[in-house]
Amino acid sequence: MKTRGRNICDTLKAIRKEIADANGIEYSPEECHFKGECRGTCPKCEQEVKDLEYELRLRQMAGTAIKVAGVAAGIVAMTACSDGKIQRTVSDNAKQWRAAKIKPTADPDSSKIFGAAEEMPSFPGGEKALMQYIKDNTYYPEEMCEGAAQGRVMVGFVINEDGSISDVKVLRSLTPELNEVAVKIVKGMPKWNPGKQNGKAVKTKYTVPVSFRTE
Repeated sequence: MKTRGRNICDTLKAIRKEIADANGIEYSPEECHFKGECRGTCPKCEQEVKDLEYELRLRQMAGTAIKVAGVAAGIVAMTACSDGKIQRTVSDNAKQWRAAKIKPTADPDSSKIFGAAEEMPSFPGGEKALMQYIKDNTYYPEEMCEGAAQGRVMVGFVINEDGSISDVKVLRSLTPELNEVAVKIVKGMPKWNPGKQNGKAVKTKYTVPVSFRTE
């Protein structure tokens, strides 16, 4: 007989699958082989959530409407709480996540930081200018030899009410040296146009990819 934690795990996998399918993301939930006491989440489940969040963010940055209501709330709910409790019923979540596009929601970790605001922050000049800025400032440290790692570093940060950047963190690592470069690029960004909620500037979380290629 399945434990309550296993039932929560299965339910959250189904929800992640629904979100992935709605947004054209390839996702095939794997059978859980976690041996410890299951509370509805485990390291593998948490990695699946991060991967899904990453794909959703890429689509959002590309200007694609995401078929999820409140990405921040949904992502947190998909992991379940540390004590194995979910704050809303599955039926309530399913109805909410079927919305046609993102709706604003406060970050559950802080009432003062938003994961998705009514008006999201924007880089001066827009998304193309942001991608060009990252490209123009990306480099390999001189001490790195040929055959250096290639890939993408995901950097998360908070855009404050005045457009300044704070709380810069590496969310997906590549190498310590390249992580450092990616963080430096983000910290060196000019001020953004801040996100707004009810017409008022608010702190908003944001994520950008920094790609490293040797070509």
